[in-house]
Amino acid sequence: MIYQEALSPSLSAAPISFSATWQLLGPFQIGTREATWGADPLEYIGGFRSLTYNESATFDSSLTTNGTVGWSTTTTDLSTTDYKSAKADLLVSFEKTDWVSLQSVYGWAALQYQAWARGKIYVDGDMQRTITLHTDRVLELWVDDEHYFGGDLYAYRRAPLVLHLDPGEHRIDLRVTRDVRAIGGLGEPTVSIGLEAEISDGGLRTLEKSILLPDMVEEEAIRHVHPDIGLPVVLSLHGAGVETDSDMMRHTFNDAPDLKGWVLYPSGVTPWSGDDWHRWGFADIEAAIAAIPDWIKSVNWQGPGVELDRWLVTGHSNGGQGAWYALTHAPDKIIGAAPVSGYSSIQAYVPYLGWHEADPAVVAILQSALADYQHELLLENSCGIPVHQQHGSLDDNVPPFHSRRLRQLLSQVGCPSEYVELTGKGHWFEGVMTTQNLLGFYDKILENPPTERSLLRSFSIVTANPGTMGSKGGIIIDQLESPGLFGKIKALYDGDARLWRLMTSNIHRLHFSESSSHDWLGSELMIDGKILKIPADILLSGPWLVRSPNGSWEVSNSDEWLRTQRHGRWLGGLDAILDTHSQLMVLTPSETCSLAIQISRNLFQYFGADAEVIGPDQPSETSRENRIILSLGPFDHASSAAAQFESLHIDEGKGLVVRDVRGRLTTYAFTQGLGAIFLRPGRSGTLELVIWGFDDLGLRSAARLIPMLTGVGQPDFVIVGKQCSWKGIAGVHALGFFDNSWNIAKCSVVLREEIQ
Repeated sequence: MIYQEALSPSLSAAPISFSATWQLLGPFQIGTREATWGADPLEYIGGFRSLTYNESATFDSSLTTNGTVGWSTTTTDLSTTDYKSAKADLLVSFEKTDWVSLQSVYGWAALQYQAWARGKIYVDGDMQRTITLHTDRVLELWVDDEHYFGGDLYAYRRAPLVLHLDPGEHRIDLRVTRDVRAIGGLGEPTVSIGLEAEISDGGLRTLEKSILLPDMVEEEAIRHVHPDIGLPVVLSLHGAGVETDSDMMRHTFNDAPDLKGWVLYPSGVTPWSGDDWHRWGFADIEAAIAAIPDWIKSVNWQGPGVELDRWLVTGHSNGGQGAWYALTHAPDKIIGAAPVSGYSSIQAYVPYLGWHEADPAVVAILQSALADYQHELLLENSCGIPVHQQHGSLDDNVPPFHSRRLRQLLSQVGCPSEYVELTGKGHWFEGVMTTQNLLGFYDKILENPPTERSLLRSFSIVTANPGTMGSKGGIIIDQLESPGLFGKIKALYDGDARLWRLMTSNIHRLHFSESSSHDWLGSELMIDGKILKIPADILLSGPWLVRSPNGSWEVSNSDEWLRTQRHGRWLGGLDAILDTHSQLMVLTPSETCSLAIQISRNLFQYFGADAEVIGPDQPSETSRENRIILSLGPFDHASSAAAQFESLHIDEGKGLVVRDVRGRLTTYAFTQGLGAIFLRPGRSGTLELVIWGFDDLGLRSAARLIPMLTGVGQPDFVIVGKQCSWKGIAGVHALGFFDNSWNIAKCSVVLREEIQ
């Protein structure tokens, strides 16, 4: 991957350095992934950038003795690699805080905090310099009066900030957010920040140049397999911060050379698998599997073929969690699952304590937006699929409670599973993926995989988002009645009568997959206690079953709804924008170009996503790209591709107008900090993500919610206000979901402006 550096006015050398002493202010309370919503208490008094160092000043904090904190200083470890670069390593800690007491009550959530650090960067010489700045483990910062959100929380170092600095000293304010998901919960709750500045010489720089290709195939593993026989895919999902081409991953199955399957190590695009193997990372899994036939053809492979829709999925740590995601979202493809040292869900890994207190209805929307990743509530999808968990009894990274709990929950939904807890073992050790119990499980599944449809007589399928849910037993849920609530089908097949008996909850539309409808679907079925006749002339076309407005079920083969209603890639919260067949487009007027570039940089930094920034005078007619559209001011600069989007639109004389499903209008007058971010339909089945702000504060507050980190909880739309800066989610005006017709759903929260 390459990017073009802006040319410096001169190529002559110019020394650059960081200050040795930094000023600290903190710690302050914050919850898991809450920083994306704002939630900085110092914003209530004008923000850290408005403060100057004062040894006697105190500030309110719920984390410290007497409920106050003050300024302190720390020194940095300064170094350099050559004449035009400088490094500063900053260790942030607050030793006077009683972390032990807090953790004894609130667990790992208590070890998360926020603070600010201020230092200087010095540029010598007599001309402006273009400087690239890496910000390891920093999410947000100010350089002089310029704000940057995104940074590099995971220290990917894919896309540095590009600064244009005049000679002299420049202030850098770093927002320190200690995130246990990213840093861990062991030892002292410190944050290690790494800064590296380098003077740019212009031109092109290679950021990534490695690609992992299979270079050998173990003949011993396949010599007894006939070339005409297809083998399943063995998916091995890596943990957080692990590179796919590392020795750790390459040699994972060295002790299992005889596995009768195609062992595949997806990258997830990034060492953090993009989004924890969810919407972005899971798409990489599917792309990697789909590429196997091309590899077979390109190398003229003469060995066994591949069964693309039969997966044995395993993974370690975050990859173990990814195995649960695959198991609960693509059950018809999974022939067995072996999560190893995996956590159950992001909600359970680091509890969401410490968030700013908010209206329970608002909190419920956030929880609903995360529900698709709460595997504890989706375990019925795994019934009938062999599951073998393994966990070390001394694991202090992902406590064995997670595997124990999932085993218990599986049992309670009638799905027995295997669980082995290794006495005296920790999170990782050599051979963790090839223990004797795991090798036995792999062999059992690959030697005698469950036969197709052998487990479809009685099962349940449950989903929070049909857009990410595959089929179970050949049944595909297309739409829910009410977004924000789980939908469920209980299915029983009477083979003698060739009759399906379905009981549904919160299901609006479903159909049978092509592979199942011809063989299994008779001329009638029973749904919610009533017989539904299926006309013979549409039986073979795979008809949809649709709930009518009066609550009864109907059979239809009309596809008109596909052009107007939400389905497939149009479903989900704001992260649905990542589900694209091509690069993302960022459309921006000239006055928001710098923010558009930040957005493009963040998408590349955190997802490895390709995003093209399109200005007002550049053509933007596309057919395949999802689009991110920026708009600033009291005008509608972002009219929908088809027509005005009635659910959320700008009334240029009044304000931002919200229209609910009953037609009632709520208008938010143009005020400082007002902004909105929402999905809407685009051209040719694409999706648009609109970010609007009445002013720069509102626009930037809304833009923070563009998907970047997992666990933030963005629903389909959010209207932000000035108070979000310090209250976080408690400061929103409205948030919630769109229904199947792009109306604001009844479960959404739309607060009256006068009570804000």
